[in-house]
Amino acid sequence: MARKVQSQLLVSEITRDRADALALVRGGEARAEIWRMAIEGDGLAGLERTHAAELERLEALAQDMKLRDRLELARKATEDGYKLVDLEGRKRYPTRK
Repeated sequence: MARKVQSQLLVSEITRDRADALALVRGGEARAEIWRMAIEGDGLAGLERTHAAELERLEALAQDMKLRDRLELARKATEDGYKLVDLEGRKRYPTRK
């Protein structure tokens, strides 16, 4: 059985936001789980290819909300604790919980 260890990743803000966008479209998974899958699999780009349709819907939602892009939406949703189902169908980003 593999032993779990704790480590710290230093990544750029854009890379963190990409992981947050993937976490959001995967049902609010923890960012750490996205990192694990990226490290053990095909990287963030591979995960983005796998979830391209969901990420496109996230981009459209961000545009509806007049946000810059899906990364800004993912960053705000992660900071505020929203899941994708909380945001779908809205025309504006909600005020904090």
